[in-house]
Amino acid sequence: PNVYLGRGVIRGDLGHAEVNYWRDRHLLDIPEMKIQSVRIEGKGFSTEVVKTSTDSWSVNGKAVDPGLADALVGVLAHSQVDEFVDPTADSKVTFEGLTYARITVQGTGTSAELRVGAQDPKTKRYPVSMGKTFGLGWMSQSALESLLKKPSAFKPK
Repeated sequence: PNVYLGRGVIRGDLGHAEVNYWRDRHLLDIPEMKIQSVRIEGKGFSTEVVKTSTDSWSVNGKAVDPGLADALVGVLAHSQVDEFVDPTADSKVTFEGLTYARITVQGTGTSAELRVGAQDPKTKRYPVSMGKTFGLGWMSQSALESLLKKPSAFKPK
């Protein structure tokens, strides 16, 4: 929230003068080792991935191969937006309009919710947000599809 400047710094020395260039693009502020459950809700499906012990996971109440669940958690913990939505250029994209999918992450003592809007057909990317204070960002189709896992994507244990 604060911007600090030092004496003798020439604006060009800092690189891009654009504010969004300097913003943190990471979505989730929960380390993967602290993630206890992930709930993915999309059009026509709901997947709940729950850590049942240090090396066991269940999906919608059924034990699954822990490697697939660990991979999902790792991808989610390190996901980031490609760039931020320019509200003047993309005035149709709003936080309230992000209703395509929702991913709720429960961690040890914390939780977060990722909202996803409908795909932009021209650019093949999705608007996403972790809340109104985060703003809106763009995530590529391939990055988002790696997060929207249906229950059938997990192998039974």
